[in-house]
Amino acid sequence: MKKWQAVLFLAVIVVLSIAVLVGMSHAQVITPSVKHFVTMNWTASASPNVSQYNIYRSPISGGPYLPIGITTGTSFTDASVLGGLTYYYCVTAVNSAGNESSCSLPAGATVAEIKATIPADAALPAAGANPAATTH
Repeated sequence: MKKWQAVLFLAVIVVLSIAVLVGMSHAQVITPSVKHFVTMNWTASASPNVSQYNIYRSPISGGPYLPIGITTGTSFTDASVLGGLTYYYCVTAVNSAGNESSCSLPAGATVAEIKATIPADAALPAAGANPAATTH
């Protein structure tokens, strides 16, 4: 068993043990710790002397958009998003003199929410069992 599998197995045991202790009679929904992100790509500006692109985000289609990042390339990853929410983005080009274009057409992204359901009647390992030696 790999180390991450043993850790995940231990986490499931702890959750199931707590569920038994509190007399849980229905399925427990667990939201695992997952790093969500949105990656966007665009075509380079045809304007001369573009030095950077500014990325803006809003939770509402049409804005207002707030700045979230700067890049010199034509892609950007927003790693500050949460699962289950929709975000709207626009990008501007900035030339070497500091002049900024208007915002691009907005693009929306809905971040998936990941949940795992563990049945309330799931079998627990015997007391004193070594989870690292158990395979599933």
